[in-house]
Amino acid sequence: MNEDQMSTRQYWDDLAAARGADKEAAQKFAQSREGQFAELHKTTRIDLAESWEPEQDAARKEAAMAEIAEIEAEKQAEENAIWTREETIARRKAWNAAVQSPKYQTRRGVVLVSKVVWDLGYDAAALKRHIARHGL
Repeated sequence: MNEDQMSTRQYWDDLAAARGADKEAAQKFAQSREGQFAELHKTTRIDLAESWEPEQDAARKEAAMAEIAEIEAEKQAEENAIWTREETIARRKAWNAAVQSPKYQTRRGVVLVSKVVWDLGYDAAALKRHIARHGL
């Protein structure tokens, strides 16, 4: 057998390992805060008109909505702690410099916003929200 070729056993072992890693990643996500948040959003999509137990489903939906509001409030508090006035000013300068930089522009001068977001780690909506919050 050629060294570039893979045996059938090795292929299936690699595939099983990859599937195991995918399962572990899915379990880790389900246990994370983001995973729990996603699961709560699934609960809020219960259609009460088609439900077999509308009262119980309504109660579950209401509890999920309350928990979502609590998690969103926590996220907002964390974000507000990070985005201080000074940090917002610095991030605004960084954003303006990035969108004017030729690194993030095509030949026609179109700004590649997704690259700016990827490199800076925040988007224009967050920046705009905190600029308004601080009255800048």
